[in-house]
Amino acid sequence: MNRVYATACEKDGKNFFTVPAKRQEAVRAIIEADGFVINEDGTVTKER
Repeated sequence: MNRVYATACEKDGKNFFTVPAKRQEAVRAIIEADGFVINEDGTVTKER
């Protein structure tokens, strides 16, 4: 389920802050491992 949330944030524009709090740590790890960055407003963008 964490991968589903990460993919939604990375590709579908889902705001990271809408991910359930109990999953945010694991989802953050996946997002960062995939080379993305979580911005201050919760949007997720590809790291340059």
